[in-house]
Amino acid sequence: MRAYAPVSAEELSSLLSQGSITPQTIFYLTPEYVDENPDLGEEECEYELSLQAARSAIGDGDFGLVIAAEVGGVGPITKAQLECVFECVQIDDEPEIELIWYGPTPPFCIVTGK
Repeated sequence: MRAYAPVSAEELSSLLSQGSITPQTIFYLTPEYVDENPDLGEEECEYELSLQAARSAIGDGDFGLVIAAEVGGVGPITKAQLECVFECVQIDDEPEIELIWYGPTPPFCIVTGK
């Protein structure tokens, strides 16, 4: 199953260098989520979950990171499970969040604004 986890730059670095991390929060498609959103298809549900993870990653700021991984259940996410990295950007006071996709292999060209 595809899971989305908000991560810090340090957590992403640890995943890539040490091979696994255990994120505090993981968003993934459950039967309950599908039942609560009958108008959405599976891809739309996954997109909504990626946006929820992005909102969590951004918090009160304007930038965050989300990893997408194929997981088999609860537990650490390994580098081998990594599908992609999203740079999440809140532009000004816009309600939408921009998700910028990066493949699972470094180098990532992520700009933190710092």
